[in-house]
Amino acid sequence: MRGLLSLLIFAIALGLFFWGDGTSTWKLSATALREGRIWTLATYALAHSDLNHLLYDALGFLLVGIAVETLESPLFYVTTVLVLVLGLAVFQVVYFPNTSVMGLSGLQQGLFGALIVLLFREGHYYLGSGLAVIQLVKLGGEILGVSSFHHMLRFFSQTETMPIALHAHWISFLAGIILSSLWTRNKKELLCHGI
Repeated sequence: MRGLLSLLIFAIALGLFFWGDGTSTWKLSATALREGRIWTLATYALAHSDLNHLLYDALGFLLVGIAVETLESPLFYVTTVLVLVLGLAVFQVVYFPNTSVMGLSGLQQGLFGALIVLLFREGHYYLGSGLAVIQLVKLGGEILGVSSFHHMLRFFSQTETMPIALHAHWISFLAGIILSSLWTRNKKELLCHGI
């Protein structure tokens, strides 16, 4: 049944939030790696600063993750998730060593990029184009600091969530597009339609 892998990832993130020993153990930073916490190269994507952060990330992740699972094989999904999580971790530590990162939103952005390519491959050109425009407007709004649901959640939260890692969202989104384009079995059709 499609969607089980996304639900499993969400369940692990939920378990880590409620039964983990705090976000500092799981979030990624250059300091964490220097201290020997190598597992943070993967666990950062599952760690969340508060319940609002977890729920916001999980909603988008589940919607996009299940859609990608429906359109492509489990091998594609697992490969894409692993490459995005580990690739984004390396990018974060190399280019932004003085910051820490956590949450499913980077992975969600990468899967969103993959979903757009998969929709084009399946012939859903209008839907793929519409989602691409919506995503670019959303990411552009984050850069400008305008109209982010994530920021609205901070207003209702008792604790301060981490700032959105805009670079991680953009890099992951582009990586998802590239990975999906390389994987797809129908490259010729994608090239004819401008992807």
